[in-house]
Amino acid sequence: MKTITVEKRAEALKIEGAWADVAAAPQTIGRLQFQPTRGYMKGFVDLVCRHGGRYYLVDWKSNFLGMERSDYGRDALKAEMLRSHYYLQCAIYTLALHRFLGTRIPDYHYDRHFGGVYYLFLRGMEPSWGTDSGVYRERPPLAAVERLAALMMKGGDPS
Repeated sequence: MKTITVEKRAEALKIEGAWADVAAAPQTIGRLQFQPTRGYMKGFVDLVCRHGGRYYLVDWKSNFLGMERSDYGRDALKAEMLRSHYYLQCAIYTLALHRFLGTRIPDYHYDRHFGGVYYLFLRGMEPSWGTDSGVYRERPPLAAVERLAALMMKGGDPS
């Protein structure tokens, strides 16, 4: 059985020049306190939808970040993604959907079929604040997804 350590997870998420919004992820992942993962992981994707021939992951968050519009802007949401380690959830869910679509769509290709991930921070989705308030978008680069796949499915070597 494969063992996935914090160090291996951090290495898998290192993508130079890509996934810029979570560039600090490899530094922050080392602060997670848990035993090495062995066997199956458990989690739930809130929604997968298709629009314009591309598939998207959607995850709702009820985090209270403050009372002001700026508390739910891109920079604030980026900080919350890092603080709460949602970037790791984003990466794992992206990998799961990527592998699933690869088994279901003939001639599947990540760049053509995967549209991205949306984290919807519900408390910040105030219509008067605009359509971007409370909405964090990400599209992990294929290189990051492939490194995580190597870590989780090919014996734990992300290189």
